[in-house]
Amino acid sequence: YYNSWAKKYDDDVTVMTYRAPDAAVGKAATLIFEKEKKRFKILDLGSGTGLGGVSLRKFGFQGEIIALDGAAEMLKVAREKQIYSNCNEHILTSTQPLPYPDDTFDLIISVGVFGNNMIQPDCIQEVLRVLKQGYHFVLTIRMHSKSTEYQDRLEGELKRLEAIDLMAVASRKKFMCYNWKDVTADKELNHNDQFGHGSAYLYRLKYFNC
Repeated sequence: YYNSWAKKYDDDVTVMTYRAPDAAVGKAATLIFEKEKKRFKILDLGSGTGLGGVSLRKFGFQGEIIALDGAAEMLKVAREKQIYSNCNEHILTSTQPLPYPDDTFDLIISVGVFGNNMIQPDCIQEVLRVLKQGYHFVLTIRMHSKSTEYQDRLEGELKRLEAIDLMAVASRKKFMCYNWKDVTADKELNHNDQFGHGSAYLYRLKYFNC
């Protein structure tokens, strides 16, 4: 699906006024000193065509950025943006861990890839494994009436990781992800689905010894 969409993806989401990358990166940028932005090593988890990388540069992150995505054609478009030092093709699942050592990254962003038929909530702990202690992981999720079961599972896993003192909430923000009503003929969409509301979660890793 995403491989076949790759060449048109950027144009399509521009029409929808896609805001998720800026929402995620902008929130992270408010908590990070300018001098740190120059040196941070960042993972763009589920990078797609690289719009997260574009936002990272826009908000002043000048360090190394690595892209990881499961769709080769999306990565090809991301590579053409000349933002990423590496573009790694990999699908993160509970049985396919990330191909990086522990404590590799200063910041991890994940824009719109935690959802139905995508990355599952039980993979969050694996994401934290490759994040340095005391640093941040930011993810966005689209709030849709057809994905409430997934949202509940995600919230449950986030609360579990907080309860075992693995991570702490730094920020949570709701935003309008995109305007879907102008690009669909589906008349049954409710108001929230039409305007693609989302949530951006920002967490600080407290420690990792699992």
